[in-house]
Amino acid sequence: MKRQTVIYIIAGVALILTAAVVYYNLVILSHNPLEKYTSINRARKPVITDFIIDPQGPISSDYIRAVPVTDIPGLKADIKFKYQWFINNKEVENNDKLLLDKTQNSYKKGDTVYCKITVFKKDGDTLHFETNKATIQNSPPFIKQTVVPEFSVPGHFKFNIRAADPDGDPLKYRLISPKQYGIMINPETGELDWEILEVPRKANESVEVPRNANDSVELSQAGLTPENRKDTSLPGVVSIRFEVMDNSGGSVTGSIALNLLTGREETQ
Repeated sequence: MKRQTVIYIIAGVALILTAAVVYYNLVILSHNPLEKYTSINRARKPVITDFIIDPQGPISSDYIRAVPVTDIPGLKADIKFKYQWFINNKEVENNDKLLLDKTQNSYKKGDTVYCKITVFKKDGDTLHFETNKATIQNSPPFIKQTVVPEFSVPGHFKFNIRAADPDGDPLKYRLISPKQYGIMINPETGELDWEILEVPRKANESVEVPRNANDSVELSQAGLTPENRKDTSLPGVVSIRFEVMDNSGGSVTGSIALNLLTGREETQ
């Protein structure tokens, strides 16, 4: 009797497990086809199909890697690698790691970088790959942080915009705004020059601004274009925006805010 009970219990458990498998295949997999693919492949290691350079379109300040591409995304292969890096088709010495370290290897705009990889599998087999060749792209210039000295109002304000280019490209400078106060920037040196001729208005002061066509003569005499009719009296704080450009299309914008009531740079 006891033996028959055990048999019935075992049969019942087997029936429940069978029903669970049928339910999983008919319901779960039908609603999530990727689950079937993932479940099948969880039991095996991924296969490396290629290596690529990362980042794509690197610049001279980037650290460059050779990244494996596998047939199962998100999984890492339990194997060993050896890397041979090349810059302009010349092998880089003493660098057989994943990372082409910028601090140890010099590459600049226009150089070509790629890597050859040897894969050592656990079964003793070896595979060989070669990445795509990546050309080092142009690096945009950057603006160096500089403290603006105190100045007088009215007075002659001068300030040198300090900028540099990682590739050593020559730089040009231009004023973005404001353009109605007589502010000048030397396009070659980046020297900002402004003859401040008036004391700025206070925040609670209002100024009459010409609005009709009869004022066009006065606007012309003041050096303003008809489409740029605006209040040209100085506010308390003037934000000067400028752009620094290299000769390869790279650029960066910056600004300084001058508090004309205190004669100091306005900081947040």
